[in-house]
Amino acid sequence: AASGTTAQYLKGGDYVFVSGGASAVRFFRFSWKDTTQVLKVDLPLVKAEGAGPFSVFFWNDLEGVCVGGNYTQPNTTSGTACYTTDGGKTWSSSSVLGYRSCVTGTKKLLFACGSTGIDYSTDQGKTWKAFQNGNFCALLWEKGTLYATSNRGYCVRFRITESDLKW
Repeated sequence: AASGTTAQYLKGGDYVFVSGGASAVRFFRFSWKDTTQVLKVDLPLVKAEGAGPFSVFFWNDLEGVCVGGNYTQPNTTSGTACYTTDGGKTWSSSSVLGYRSCVTGTKKLLFACGSTGIDYSTDQGKTWKAFQNGNFCALLWEKGTLYATSNRGYCVRFRITESDLKW
């Protein structure tokens, strides 16, 4: 993925990652302590060449989101996001506002970016709203500031307060 966020090491010692394409769109979870016990689950995301999950983010051991889509059809919203509340055993569909390559944030506030803009969610990834137009590749959320890299070699900094997003 452009963002490099298709994998995450969780504090409890588990490792999660996502993979996709034309043949399968999946979430994987395993423990470094016992790599023979691997959870492998199909994701409710678009499956095609150039498509699938492009980023995964968990804010605790049980709750997380995954975003992606088809980068050759950046405005398509169907099959672009999903969320879990049981550690990845089951996933529910949601939709970001087009193809997204990165997701980050906290339980209270998530951001996802891609070639048509940045979206945000205040309900753990169940619904998403537009935040910023533009072509963005990766995000970093740190201490009330969102850093977004562009495909043109620059980084934009957004200082975020509750009143900015009305959450």
